[in-house]
Amino acid sequence: MINEARTLLLNRDGNARPPATYFLEEYVDPDYRALTLPLCLKSSYSALIGTADDAYANFRLWQYMKILHSTEFAAYVLALDPRVTYLHDRSIVSTTFTTTYEPLTPSAAGAELFFAGSVTPSAGAPKLSHTWLLEAGGALLLRVTDVATGKFADEVLTFTSGLSSLVPLVGEDNFFLRITGTSLPAGAKWLVNAFSAPVGDLSELESRLKQVPITEAFFPQREPFLTFKKLWNSHPFLQYRLSGFLLAHIYGVEGVRLNGQ
Repeated sequence: MINEARTLLLNRDGNARPPATYFLEEYVDPDYRALTLPLCLKSSYSALIGTADDAYANFRLWQYMKILHSTEFAAYVLALDPRVTYLHDRSIVSTTFTTTYEPLTPSAAGAELFFAGSVTPSAGAPKLSHTWLLEAGGALLLRVTDVATGKFADEVLTFTSGLSSLVPLVGEDNFFLRITGTSLPAGAKWLVNAFSAPVGDLSELESRLKQVPITEAFFPQREPFLTFKKLWNSHPFLQYRLSGFLLAHIYGVEGVRLNGQ
């Protein structure tokens, strides 16, 4: 299976992946189906990927695969399947975390939206992609809904010199927009999409993984798990310790895929 180790780490349906142009997206076999993991792997998966949105999951996987291919233990990754597509120079450093909007009704197309501030990144929130629905409820009334959570707020606007007052985006303390015009277009709707820059370095990741309850089921008393356990527990270098944990998880998921155990 192409990109097998990465696919097992992600463990999401291949036929439901975003397009190849999506943020840090890599090939996932469209026939792959998410596996039901035993408790020991559910705990590690929760710490590694969990409920992260696709953008944040791809960011973490970008980190994980760089770690795994930084030592000689990358041989265990390639042993699953040497066909990988992610060993390139893609970087997130030059990625522009822009905000875009899309008019959903003809009346909305005549107005422009301008943004102030930015989405606040949070290491505790596994989410990079944010979407809001804007709906005009009258000439001066705008409903702002966070699409992911369903939470909304009704804002009463004023217009001065062809520009609305600041409209806060639900769930954000420092992200606002303004709408051009002298009033809201009747029946207007817009969809706003914003990306926040990812946060979370590898030392933070290791601290989180240390909170995972490790059982013998995660590190069975056989190879290659004994090697992975030794790396995780006692290697002096961070990339080796993380490789041990990641490989134990990957090979555990591979065991589920092959044997149902």
